[in-house]
Amino acid sequence: MNQKVSVVDRRGRLTIPGSIRKKMGVKEGDIFLFREEEERLVCEKISISSSFQMMQASERILSRDWDTPEEDEAWKDL
Repeated sequence: MNQKVSVVDRRGRLTIPGSIRKKMGVKEGDIFLFREEEERLVCEKISISSSFQMMQASERILSRDWDTPEEDEAWKDL
């Protein structure tokens, strides 16, 4: 088992040591899932389907038009 130590910085970021990034093939833009298991934090590299990525991109684009005070007012009673 490859074990390394990393320290959380003041902004809450944790650096994955280079030797582990290289071995695991971690690159910029990769997505990780964090979960709690009892007293442990588990970090797992995950793959997200292209349809999910499309949904996320669509949500960002549509939120520009929908996240407005006018839209909030129009939908407040529904």
